[in-house]
Amino acid sequence: NAHSHANMEQVYYFTEGRAKMIVGDESVDVRDGDAVYCPPNVPHGLLNDNDDWVEHLIISAEVP
Repeated sequence: NAHSHANMEQVYYFTEGRAKMIVGDESVDVRDGDAVYCPPNVPHGLLNDNDDWVEHLIISAEVP
């Protein structure tokens, strides 16, 4: 489910599995070892479109 954060940037780092990351109007296939940057105010979401287990870290930082 896509959502956005007004005063926060995030990095999703994938440690296991495969999925699809949506950032703005782009859709990117991701797998373990990949990282995706989500700028403030840009809708983003994670879609697990297969049977793989997806494990990831979300690193967040507030921005002015």
